Amino acid sequence: MEIEYAEIGGLVVDSSFRRQGIGLKLMEESEGWAKDNGYKEIRLRSGSQRKDAHKFYERIIGYKNINSQQLYKLSL
Repeated sequence: MEIEYAEIGGLVVDSSFRRQGIGLKLMEESEGWAKDNGYKEIRLRSGSQRKDAHKFYERIIGYKNINSQQLYKLSL
């Protein structure tokens, strides 16, 4: 089975460089790459604690949250 979408595993811009358009440029380049490679959809993972990033993804560039997950571990 072939993957039907491109996925960004995470995006972080150093706090001293935020709000300068770097994240937007990185996302535009990623979206362009996905389109050029025949993908009809791009997905992005972002930790639940990254509230400011979520606002950026949703309000600024139009991404929609389609899932909510928790990560569990057991130390052995």
